[in-house]
Amino acid sequence: NGESVWDGMYFQINGVNMLGSKDNLLSSQITYKQSQFNLTKGVYVANWIYTKDSSISLGEDKLFLKMIEVKGNKFSNELCYDCPSGWYSTPGSHQCLECPENTYSNTSGSAFCYECPKGKYSFTGSPKCFERKVCKEGEDYIHVFSDCVNGRKDKSYTYVHPIICDYENFNLPENVRQIGCETCNPGFYFSEENKNCSSCPVGTYSSSGESCITCPVHTISPKSIYFPEFSSFPQDMDTYCEGDCDTDGWRIMGTYLDSGVNHGSDVEVILQYKITVIHGGSITFDWSLFCDSHCDFYFIDAPLSNHILGINSNRSTFTKDLTNGEHTLEWVFLKHDFSTIGRRDRVIIENILVEGVDEGGALECKTCPLGYQPDELGYFCEPCKKGYYRGEDQDTCSLCPINHFSSTEGSTICIPCGPNVFSVDDRSECANICEFSSGNVTYDLHELSLNNDMYGPIYDAYNGKYYINICQKSISSLCHNQDGNALSVATCKVNQDGNGIDIGGVIGFLPHPMDVSNGLIVQYNHGYTCKDGKR
Repeated sequence: NGESVWDGMYFQINGVNMLGSKDNLLSSQITYKQSQFNLTKGVYVANWIYTKDSSISLGEDKLFLKMIEVKGNKFSNELCYDCPSGWYSTPGSHQCLECPENTYSNTSGSAFCYECPKGKYSFTGSPKCFERKVCKEGEDYIHVFSDCVNGRKDKSYTYVHPIICDYENFNLPENVRQIGCETCNPGFYFSEENKNCSSCPVGTYSSSGESCITCPVHTISPKSIYFPEFSSFPQDMDTYCEGDCDTDGWRIMGTYLDSGVNHGSDVEVILQYKITVIHGGSITFDWSLFCDSHCDFYFIDAPLSNHILGINSNRSTFTKDLTNGEHTLEWVFLKHDFSTIGRRDRVIIENILVEGVDEGGALECKTCPLGYQPDELGYFCEPCKKGYYRGEDQDTCSLCPINHFSSTEGSTICIPCGPNVFSVDDRSECANICEFSSGNVTYDLHELSLNNDMYGPIYDAYNGKYYINICQKSISSLCHNQDGNALSVATCKVNQDGNGIDIGGVIGFLPHPMDVSNGLIVQYNHGYTCKDGKR
């Protein structure tokens, strides 16, 4: 269990690589794997080699060997070994056996296991028995519902395996038949037509699992799937267990799922859920880990990332954003313990919420931020395109007024063009006008416009250094950012550190205040945003 590629193990027999190699290390094998190699008559040297680089350490940063067995060798063991308490063996046995459930052996070297006294229980491999407690719903037994048929379903009760409560002095509640299906999971409603739970239509939501409510304007109803309780594993969700397992995988526990108890050592209990994200996806769930031995809990977004969540925790919430596309989500409980103290070890997960998926219904309506509006389907908020904006008291994106523009998507306001300059038809920018007329006087400034060059430097009374261009922006090395990249600007102020800032990219023209024939004023607006929010 080490850093992938850089740390790991390889195995040699007489110097020949049999598993991995120095250049192809085996870095991660979560559960124990058995390998076998046939040997002909002769003398052999076997080497298990773990190697690591000098930098990062991940995982346990160790190689674990559980059992080495050599058959056909010249000498055998000289001694017999006692089985530990909780185990037993019969005469002539070559291995120890765990005591079954509800039995125990409290001494080493036992040839058999004792039955637990009445009113007590034990897990597999136990050296003692424990008192059975009063049976509780959600821990020792759960209720489950059948599928809805013609608007009706049955409610039944069942014990959770292994049974560790005092079931002999307890009666499960009576099963209830033909209950109405009117209440569904949030995001769904009961369809009288189909007589089952259906997802809320686009533009509506249901927070209680009853009727769907229409969303107000400038809001969206993103599809979500929420599991506040479980009667069965949902479609596209699967579970299994590898190793010395006591269950086939994760257990349904009514209001939550758990990884099961009474597992032996070297166990990997996996819950898998396949989903498709269409926009703005995320997953949120609550989890609790109870571990008396050596165990881990992973959440994996295969094959993109994994997260080690596992330390003892009464209850924590985990949230992760999900990219668009198909995902295989995995919850993995790992148990490595060799003793019997960890038989109660387990993970609980509950309140699984997956948002932005291609199925399900909305749990709530979400308001689009200013500068955004609902897409055509009402699933997600899309930014106003260039030339449009959405500010306060607007339901949708609107075209900028004449002689105003928005040059970026998601604009909340439109910027006015400079004096005597007009916006283009789509309002994405101001027209590149390079002449100005007032009365009988016209100034044609085309010859002053530079391509990828600027006039300057020009200094102010405080020795500030400026560069300008006329009618268009320039990309010039005279004005660059702190990374040394040239900026696209019409005016530039160079700071003392040598880096430039845009001090005005919207150009306008004004006549000379005395007489237009004496010249004109070129005005630059809407440059760098100052700390006080002004430009």
